[in-house]
Amino acid sequence: MISDAASPWYGARGLFFSHGDYPVLRGMDFSASPGRIHALVGMHNAGKSTLCSALAGLLVPASGRIAAAGTLYPSLTPKKARELGIARVANPPMVFPRLTVLENLVAGRRPWWLGLFPRRNCEKTIRDWLDRYGVDLPLHRQMRDLPRDYWLASDVLSHLFREPRLLILDEVMDEVGDWRRIVMPMIRERVDGGMAVVVATQKIEDAISVADDITVMRQGRAILTGRTGGMERLNLIRLCYDQLDSLDGEFASQESFRELMRYTRAMLNDLPTAVFVLDNDLRARFVNLRGRSLFPNGADGGGEPFPGEASRRLRLFVSEAAKSDDPAELHGLRIGGVDGPLVDVRVQPIREHGARVGSMVVIEDVSVREDLRRRLVMSEKLASVGLLAAGVAHEVNNPLEIIGNYLNYLDEEPLGQDARKAVDKMGVEVGRIQRLVNNLVAQSSARSGEYPGVDPAELLAELFDLLKVHVSPARVDFSCGAEGGPFRLAVDPNELRQVFLNLLRNSIDALAGDGAIEVAVGADESADGMARIVMADTGPGIKLDNPNDVFLPFVTTKKGQGAHQGLGLYVVYGIVEKYGGTIAARNIPKGGCEFTLRLPLAAEPDPARVQ
Repeated sequence: MISDAASPWYGARGLFFSHGDYPVLRGMDFSASPGRIHALVGMHNAGKSTLCSALAGLLVPASGRIAAAGTLYPSLTPKKARELGIARVANPPMVFPRLTVLENLVAGRRPWWLGLFPRRNCEKTIRDWLDRYGVDLPLHRQMRDLPRDYWLASDVLSHLFREPRLLILDEVMDEVGDWRRIVMPMIRERVDGGMAVVVATQKIEDAISVADDITVMRQGRAILTGRTGGMERLNLIRLCYDQLDSLDGEFASQESFRELMRYTRAMLNDLPTAVFVLDNDLRARFVNLRGRSLFPNGADGGGEPFPGEASRRLRLFVSEAAKSDDPAELHGLRIGGVDGPLVDVRVQPIREHGARVGSMVVIEDVSVREDLRRRLVMSEKLASVGLLAAGVAHEVNNPLEIIGNYLNYLDEEPLGQDARKAVDKMGVEVGRIQRLVNNLVAQSSARSGEYPGVDPAELLAELFDLLKVHVSPARVDFSCGAEGGPFRLAVDPNELRQVFLNLLRNSIDALAGDGAIEVAVGADESADGMARIVMADTGPGIKLDNPNDVFLPFVTTKKGQGAHQGLGLYVVYGIVEKYGGTIAARNIPKGGCEFTLRLPLAAEPDPARVQ
């Protein structure tokens, strides 16, 4: 016996034990404190039961020390362990089948067996004790007549009745069945009174649900010890079962495993995709950094509900996927409103011994990828229409010129009133066809030459004055602001005029003559050498699922207006892209729509050349 003030109250130091040539415990260190439940978790042959048997005095270790009541012993005997207040419940339970439940509960209490207190008083003491917890046992039935879970429950109750200082539950918690909800409150009450409890189990869920502290064992050593609340369930599952198979040779130290967990955590945190680990109640047990940034007001991994409130469809999808044993995927989900990111979602089940214990939700922001895909599709469509435009220009212009000549001829001839109206209508329709062809030709034409530059603010002011002639100034408010500058754009002034006119006319049509159009001009902070022009109106917005579809050819949201072929914004898109710029549309949450253009700035003139 060695007294050591720094020794654990109950536990082991450097414990070694072998079955023949097979080592079972390899320098096992373990500590159980009074007033706490400590779980030993590991697979079969991890050494849990061997350690429990050594603590109960049933095995003599080859070397090392056993701590009991704050003192270190080379080994214990069963009698010495009982004297020190150590009790062990194992499977199969230690019961006497031919004795009654009452006799099994008090078996080992010396006064009753010596007849020093009456049997009737003993029964009353037992019944009063059981009634405190609402436990109803058939005290006078023989144990052999009861189901097996009664045997285990009676063995646990028998040891609790003796009020041990250390109670060891060796692979029994998952076998007591419905009795668990009865005996656990009784155990917890004794723990609160200072009793120490060691629970050995293969099931991580048992350990997490009952224990204050957890020690993970693997091949006879403690590889990780910590408080239950500070451990990630996913890491525990991996450590206990199949994530350490790649570690060959000598066993890693506890610090090595802590380092492995730090690396794993860092890797998950730094992933560009959001990762949530959920339990079966859809509560987040782990959230990486990307997940927290995607849902800043959502769960933080401390057991809060999965933050699906940002998207009802996301919440419903994860809820349904959690009921299935197969992975599930959802593509192209918009979260956080119309301006929120576009994401792909994958839900992967997490299993333990074939049972689903949770889910891993991976959310990838695909907004940039989808934008690139959309632009690629748009470019392909533009290329196709460009080839079509070249053919249309060649094939249609010739017959149009002939028709135009005939109309001019008829215009000089004396005609009746009806014939004159017919000729005028044909002239209007031919003019419409010519505008359609000219739009297609403008779209397919390539950029040529260098331009000295045009001030977009000056051009917009000129167009405002022009358009005010056609709308009531009192009902449509035009405004333009330039931050910094002045700016000069390296584009053809006529083509820029066409761009602005198309956008302004679309806004005026959307306003129906009542509202405001506001334009802001400034430098593009995201790209050097580019200007950023934002044109917003207070109209009803773009009634399309994807507002950027308005740039597709022959797409229009205007109804009942035969003069619109859906090519105006398509031409705008082609002109902007021709100069290496971009244009995008979006609906404003408070109402209206907004077009954002990025166009190249003209180079500053060389002072030497100016002189």
